[in-house]
This record gives sequence, structure tokens and C-alpha cells, in this order.
Amino acid sequence: MLPHMKLGLNLRTGVDRILTSWKSRDDPGAGQYSYRVEPSGSPQLVLYNGSVRVYIDNQDEVSTVYTLINNSIASTKFVDESGSLQMVSWLGRWVGFYSVPEDRCDSYRRCGVYGYCDSNNGREFECTCLPGYEPRSTDEWYLQDASGGCVKKRQALAMCGNGDGFVKVAKAKMPDTSKALVWKSLSMQECKEKCLRNCSCTAYVVGGRGICITWYGNLIDVRRFPDGGQDLYVRVNAIELGRSF
Repeated sequence: MLPHMKLGLNLRTGVDRILTSWKSRDDPGAGQYSYRVEPSGSPQLVLYNGSVRVYIDNQDEVSTVYTLINNSIASTKFVDESGSLQMVSWLGRWVGFYSVPEDRCDSYRRCGVYGYCDSNNGREFECTCLPGYEPRSTDEWYLQDASGGCVKKRQALAMCGNGDGFVKVAKAKMPDTSKALVWKSLSMQECKEKCLRNCSCTAYVVGGRGICITWYGNLIDVRRFPDGGQDLYVRVNAIELGRSF
């Protein structure tokens, strides 16, 4: 993929532009990995191994274009035969600028539902449950297996309309947005109230330009970054509200 080329779905024509890996370094036939824009919910970029999600990069558009500050430098994006999305530039030789998935937290659903991944948490195990949740299986969690994810804490089961609110998870990657709803021109308070009024709403994020994103049901593929990311507000009951996170 070269600068100024589009990746994603043309809603008028139905043309879906995707990146596909080669079969191997020597065979340019279509490989098993693909990188595409998934337009449902709040659009996001997804790296697939066949039909299995490997990595998600949340976006706000149904297509994406990348540009360069210095157009004299030859650069390209591609998915290699091992399923790594890379960007390289020619500086006398091809030099890599980034490659994803980069660490274990880039793996889709690494910490299951209602879990989040933090490779910089200072512990051997990078998975933690979101506020108001606990491991589905403490035995599996002890063995550093988070595939079962997390469930609501027992005292948090009936939390709608009983003094519930939201706890901020800072520097977060947004959960999988394929089932999220996007609202425009809402303030922080309006976004919070919209989520609070619906007992099925589990979290919200307020982005730039008044964009409000709300989630209904499971929160999947959350991680925390050392820097950057979004403030994710997770719904909790009154017991959890006073806790800092």
C-alpha cells in the first residue's frame, strides 16, 4: 500500500479495498492474512488470519489513507506472509518504522471479555480484570490463562439504577467497536448520561469533535498503553465508584 492509496469500503460502489499477504516470500499469490476496514459499529482496522481476528486498530472512518511529511522518501505498508503489518521506507535500504502485532497485548482478545492487557504493569502476567469484574476462573488466571475472561463481581450483578456510575480507565485502547454505537456532537456529560440511561450500556468513550462511542454487552480487546490512548469509562456499581484506577 503506497502513500495516498485508500484502504476500506466505498459505500456507494461496494468496492472493498484490502491488503492481502503473499503466500510466501517467493509466491505472490494471495496468502492467509488480510488487513481491512470493518465498517460495522464504529469502524476499525482488523488484521485477519483467514476468518480469525489477530489484531484490531480502532479508527473513526470507513476508509483510511496514509500520507508522508516528506514525499521524497519512498514508503509502503504491507502484510507479510507471517501476518505482520509493517511500514518500511527506503533510506539507502529498506528500514522498518513499525510492525504489528508487536507484543502479546496486541493479540486479539488476549485477556478475554472484560479483561484488559498491560505489558507494562510490572507483573509477570499482563492481564487484569476491568473495574467491577473478577476472573471467571481463578485457577486459570493463576496459570496465566485469561481466555475465559472476567465476569461481574457478585455484589455488582444488580447495578443498574442503584447508584451506579463509571470508573475511568486511562490510556486505554478502545474495546472492539463492531457492536458499538457512535453519536455525534455530544458533550462529555451528555455522552455519560446517554450510557447511564440504558442498562445495557457497559462503557463509553468521548473522542474529538464531540464524538461519543457507547458499548452494549461484552467489552473485548482492551489494553492500556504507557502513553496516549483514550479515557474509557466502564460502568460499575456504587461500591466500585469511589476507587481510583
